[in-house]
Amino acid sequence: MSPSIVARRGEKVVTATDERPIEGLELRRLLSVFRRAALFLLFLAFAGGLSAWSLANVFSPVFRSTATLLLESALPNIVSIEDIYGIETGVSEFVLTQFEILKSRDLARRVISELHLENSPELNSDRTNIRPSVAQHLPAFLLGPEVSERSPEQEMEVKISRFLKRLSITSVKNTRLATISFESHDPSLAKEVVNAIGQAYIRMDLEARSRVTQGAGSWLNERVDALHDRLVESERRLQGYLEKEHLVDIKGVLTVSTLEIENTSAQLSSARRVRAEAESLHRKVVALGERILQNLEAIPEIMADPGVQDLKQQMDGSERSLAELGRRYGPENPKLIAARVQLDSVKTLLRQQISTVVNGIKNRYEVAKANEEAQRDALTSTKQDVLNIGKKQARLTELQREVDSNRNLYEMFLKRSKEATEAGQLSAPIARFVDFASTPVSPVFPKRSLVGLGAAAIAIFLGGILTLIRELLRSDVRSSSDVFAYTGLQPIALAPFYKAGPDSSVGAVCNSWLEKSDCKEAVRQVVAEISVRCEGKTCPVIVVTSGVGGEGKTLMAMLLSRVMGQTKSVILVEANFRSPVLSDACGAANVPGLVDILEGTSSPQDCIQYVAVGGHGLIVAGVSQPQSVDLFGKSWRLSYLISELQKTYGAVVVDCPAAGEFAEVRYLYQFADYRLYVTAEGGDNSRSLGPLMRSIQTDLKTPVSGILLNKVTKRARA
Repeated sequence: MSPSIVARRGEKVVTATDERPIEGLELRRLLSVFRRAALFLLFLAFAGGLSAWSLANVFSPVFRSTATLLLESALPNIVSIEDIYGIETGVSEFVLTQFEILKSRDLARRVISELHLENSPELNSDRTNIRPSVAQHLPAFLLGPEVSERSPEQEMEVKISRFLKRLSITSVKNTRLATISFESHDPSLAKEVVNAIGQAYIRMDLEARSRVTQGAGSWLNERVDALHDRLVESERRLQGYLEKEHLVDIKGVLTVSTLEIENTSAQLSSARRVRAEAESLHRKVVALGERILQNLEAIPEIMADPGVQDLKQQMDGSERSLAELGRRYGPENPKLIAARVQLDSVKTLLRQQISTVVNGIKNRYEVAKANEEAQRDALTSTKQDVLNIGKKQARLTELQREVDSNRNLYEMFLKRSKEATEAGQLSAPIARFVDFASTPVSPVFPKRSLVGLGAAAIAIFLGGILTLIRELLRSDVRSSSDVFAYTGLQPIALAPFYKAGPDSSVGAVCNSWLEKSDCKEAVRQVVAEISVRCEGKTCPVIVVTSGVGGEGKTLMAMLLSRVMGQTKSVILVEANFRSPVLSDACGAANVPGLVDILEGTSSPQDCIQYVAVGGHGLIVAGVSQPQSVDLFGKSWRLSYLISELQKTYGAVVVDCPAAGEFAEVRYLYQFADYRLYVTAEGGDNSRSLGPLMRSIQTDLKTPVSGILLNKVTKRARA
């Protein structure tokens, strides 16, 4: 989009666009567009709603009935039979599982059989959505293809599939409530099916639990009998072993044997110590041999003997006596000899006593050794007895453990068997009805009112889109916002549209316009704008033009001349040589005019006419129609004419050709003090309005001073 530069209010330069942007449809303009298209949109809404409502009547009404079930997450825990049933304690998994059971084909088959729906038209055909009265008048291809022959099993599966399509199971969030809904053309049937599904589901669960309970009870009874026989057999083997091994209190026997081992071990240790002491003493005695008499002090055990001590004292006394007698008497002295004999006799006795003591030591050694051997044999025997008792205890423990295990199993299965028997008598359902289904009153499909309103809304939406597209694609001017969007200028006035009377000439239309207050007010607004913009100028030159012909520029030029002529002398100059109308409208045909002045064949005074009705002067186009561009090239004569008119009149109004068709406006704009551009609602080419303004600004450096929107309808003004 290239910008077009036009002037607003004479001084300020405003940028517009030569193409209408989508952003130009501001809110007020959009409201105006929709307001103008209100009847069209209402017609579309009525037609769309009526068509949709009529189409909805073609379909048979569908009724939906709903019931609510409360799923019990766990059955009453009277007995611990959960393991037999395998009921999961996770609430969410349990509820989801029950939902799938409610939607199962087996449950659907049961309900179909209970309600005898095998011959229901809704399950035997897919064509039941259309009313029979309408379907009989429709061609076969619109109703769908006929189904080939099926086997009874296939036909039943198809009916179940159709049944499940009409069935819906939903959950209420964060609860164990399940809603069961069924859709049918028969409201009573919808109610019966929903209640039948809930009841069949509850019965099916009770039957399944009963079968499981019966099967579990039979199996448990068989296991109880088998375990009882096994327990009796294990007890018989235990009792037979006790009798065979003569076992009464094996734990007490084992305890006594253990104490005997401890005592025997202590005695064996004591015997070993005694034997070691005796053996050590015996080895000393054996080691001294014949020198034992001289080394009695080395063996305290011999010295401790009383007989040895007494004889040792006697020998010591004899030796002292022999020593004294030997110092006193000679070797042959009888006393000395008698002392020697006595000493030998004492030594002999001492040796005999020592031998007796040594034999006693040897005997004690032999006894200690034998005692040690006896204690060792006793300990070995006791240990062997304990080992034998341990083996018997291990076997006894094995048999006792087998008996205990069989007894525990027997008691557990006997308990479960009784629980299963009690559980088989329970009738607590897995679910219960919170709300039973009721007969629906209004159908869920088709909702004729909603369908009609929805179709009307869609029609209004599509109509609004079409209106916007038409608004974006149109090329005419309809409002002041259009003028501003295309030129950047707000219109200085809106001239109303009135149908012409029998006399449609410019003069007659001008007279009728001035009789209407709103038309006269629009012209006065233009005059006031010109007065403000041309303040200080004694005789302003006002050039009136338009983009194309038929916009009302000539009429507006006459109106300006008449209104301005009420306060000052005004002259109207017709510069439109190609299609002049002022000569006929003002009764000045075949008189010299502007062409003659520019060609130099007539003076300005000869060409000025006076219009009595309007009270202003008039220079018509002239008699001949030359090449106007070449004629306006003689601009010095045009300049001379304008200067002469400014000396005589208070304002000069020039009716120019259409700016979009001829180039004369380029020359006339050079002498204009105020350039009025006239465009009509529904006329002109909006996409050429911007380029035309840009061309005027670029080529002449003289922007348009103001724009007048002509032929404005009451709807556009609103």
